[in-house]
Amino acid sequence: WLKAMAFDPEIPIIFCDSREEKVARIRESGCHTLIDDLPEVYLSPEFPRSITFLLFDPSNSHAEWAISPRIQSWHEATV
Repeated sequence: WLKAMAFDPEIPIIFCDSREEKVARIRESGCHTLIDDLPEVYLSPEFPRSITFLLFDPSNSHAEWAISPRIQSWHEATV
């Protein structure tokens, strides 16, 4: 799926076994922007507020989300 989406190989894609591990990896990454489909990641008290969070919501499951930018396609993923 990632190859089919033609992701830039310079953009890190990280998979983790738990939300806690994921937030810890995000904190350690030094990234400036994160795109994720789980609002719970951003709502974690440990999530660094210095990182721009884009909620990826292609199925419009979180239409009420107003805490950070919400995108519905990868084409909208510009910061």
